[in-house]
Amino acid sequence: MQRLLALILAFSLLFASQVSAQIIRGSGGGTGSGVDSGATFPASPTADQLFFLTTATSIGDCTEGGGTARSLCFWNDDEDEWQPVNVLVEAQDLQAAFAVGKSITGANSLVNAVRIGDGVTPMCHYTDVTLGPVIRPCTDSNVRTLVPNGFTWSWYDLEAGAAAFTFDPDSPTTNGRYVFASGYKPLASFYVPLEADTGTTTMTLTNPVTGQPKAYWGTLTDSNSDGFSFHFPVTKRMEGATTMTVRLWGVSDAGSPSGNIVLHCNGKSYRPGTDTGEAHQTIGEQAVTLTPAVTNREVTGVSAAITIGGTIAENAIIIGACQVDATLTTSVQLTDFFLRGEALIQLLVNSLSD
Repeated sequence: MQRLLALILAFSLLFASQVSAQIIRGSGGGTGSGVDSGATFPASPTADQLFFLTTATSIGDCTEGGGTARSLCFWNDDEDEWQPVNVLVEAQDLQAAFAVGKSITGANSLVNAVRIGDGVTPMCHYTDVTLGPVIRPCTDSNVRTLVPNGFTWSWYDLEAGAAAFTFDPDSPTTNGRYVFASGYKPLASFYVPLEADTGTTTMTLTNPVTGQPKAYWGTLTDSNSDGFSFHFPVTKRMEGATTMTVRLWGVSDAGSPSGNIVLHCNGKSYRPGTDTGEAHQTIGEQAVTLTPAVTNREVTGVSAAITIGGTIAENAIIIGACQVDATLTTSVQLTDFFLRGEALIQLLVNSLSD
């Protein structure tokens, strides 16, 4: 009886071995015809042909000659390449999976997003056809950006290789917590009143255009001594500014306005307790040209960048003036011209906060 059992067991093992050999060492003729194995792929594979590669760099890799790992691969006729067969293999860590393939290309919407988290409030990573790359809560919720203690948070410009804006929660000043780098500073705009300052200029509450609300309007003559002044305080975020522009408005009630009115504008910073007042400066001044062409139709003009004199420091006062340029002014109807009693100042600031 023992000899009979031994004979039956030997026959079973022989039969199983032959079946396994047939599965692994088939003819290699494509689907359903078995699987060849070897160190290099067949030269002329057919669609969906299977091959057991013995020189892969890692399990699941289909690059021949890279190592001693074994991978089951198939010929993708559409892609014209050998690709790994999606089979169950032994458990791998993320690094091993990354070595097999580095792209997740199906994360194309919130529904199809890659989800990372606790399963209750995960973060979704995907690319939207309209929004582009997106990282957001999978379920709508409040979002926090965490800045570790002692560090800052920035918008970084890869093209320029610089931080465009930096948030520093540890800064001792409010101004220092929200800082723009040079070349990225936002433009600040504010109005300042014009004052009839020199020559025969006047500033009157009137309405040169009948029926419109009264406002302050200035008059001037074709004289270099005629001018209007303005001033404004320097706040902390203005520190570092070097230039400004000045915009003026004017209107003519002449029957047929012609020619232009040109004023040269300038400005200088004076620090209290440090700088002594002086006459209007002309260094860095730029022209503002106003050209009325239609009766009662207001016109405007803006200067080029005006270099601000002095040291621009918090609590300083910038005093400026716009003087008539008699040579460049060509209008002969100045008695019918009115200059609006305010100017728009624009300059770059270094912070979101004063």
